[in-house]
Amino acid sequence: GVWAGRIEDQPWCDGAVFGINPSPSVIATQPGAVSQFQHHWRHIELAFGRSPQLSGVYHDSFEMYLFSHAVNYRREHFAQADVPLVFDSQGRVCELAMFEMIQFAQEVANRMWPQGKMTFANGTPYDCPWGAAWLDVMGTEYNWVRDGAYEPPSDELVNYWRALSYQRPYLLLLNTDFNAFRPEWVELYMKRSLAYGLFPSFFSHNASEDPYFGNPALYNRDRPLFKRYLPVISALSAAGWEPVTHARSENPKVYVERFGKPGGPLYLTVLNDSGQR
Repeated sequence: GVWAGRIEDQPWCDGAVFGINPSPSVIATQPGAVSQFQHHWRHIELAFGRSPQLSGVYHDSFEMYLFSHAVNYRREHFAQADVPLVFDSQGRVCELAMFEMIQFAQEVANRMWPQGKMTFANGTPYDCPWGAAWLDVMGTEYNWVRDGAYEPPSDELVNYWRALSYQRPYLLLLNTDFNAFRPEWVELYMKRSLAYGLFPSFFSHNASEDPYFGNPALYNRDRPLFKRYLPVISALSAAGWEPVTHARSENPKVYVERFGKPGGPLYLTVLNDSGQR
């Protein structure tokens, strides 16, 4: 009986953020009304009409923030749902909002792919693997610093990203205070990204202000690292990640990944995750 919303005072929203059902199965019943999907699709069509060279559609915050864990109790939506209903923690019937978002992504992909266009989502995969089926490219924002220490995401999490992406590109967007992100950490970030064949980039401490690429002192300092590591990462990505390595390490903290098949470029990456030589 209430809106799914939250008051925010952020650089990207000074007001309220509302979760609205974007499923293409929802049909607006009032005269002159449009559904959330119809509203978004109108804007997508307008964008491609103005700029037909656009490569595709980008879903921001796919599993992030308000929407991914929200539930929908609007019973008029139940009859129109194309995915099974679920139960909340109190046993009440509802729709999982993330499933509605996946339906949105599926319909966008089905309209983009016949045109040779791509779909791309930020903030995924985490809790919901099913959206990956409808995305050509995935990525996430992540802060690799915790309590003043360099702390990359775990091998388990990165393997989850890599496995669900398979041979599609996966992009990292570093959100951190770059004045406190040491220069030697930049190369560690590049090396670890390379080990998994992920593309590293840099954003902002609050996803809005003081962006890394707005500061020439930062990106000129790190330019040699980009020139060294990005061509290697591109070569790995083009060869394609393979889950079966046919290679083993004697040390459980030294990880091996494989890129490429026999007959083409074939690479192995080795990552020492121990902190010791």
